[in-house]
Amino acid sequence: MPPPTPRRKPATHLHRTPPALGGKKIMQPLYIEHPNNDGIIPRDLFTKKRAELLKKGESWMKRTTTSSMVVSTLIATGLVTLFVSIISMMFSIIAWGDFHQHWVAHEFPFL
Repeated sequence: MPPPTPRRKPATHLHRTPPALGGKKIMQPLYIEHPNNDGIIPRDLFTKKRAELLKKGESWMKRTTTSSMVVSTLIATGLVTLFVSIISMMFSIIAWGDFHQHWVAHEFPFL
C-alpha cells in the first residue's frame, strides 16, 4: 500500500482582511465602541474620514459601468448583425434550390 499523501493546507494567506477592515481583530473589545476625546466612536471617525474616498469610488464605479455597457452593447450589435447576415445568406442559398448550379459550378468547374 502506498504511503498516504500529505494534505495541502488552504491558501489562507491569500484571503487576509485588509488592515482598514480588520481593525476589530486587533482592537480590544472595550475600545471598539469607546468614544475618543471628541466623543466620536472609531466606526464614525473612519466613515467621516473616508467619505470623500467613498464618493470617488462610487463615481468611478458608475463611469466603469457605463463604459462597460457601451462596449457590450456594441459587441452585441455586431454579433447580431453578423448572425442575421449569415442566416439570411443561408436562406437565400436554400431558396435558390439548385445550389449545385449556382455556387458549386462557378467555384469548382471540375465538379
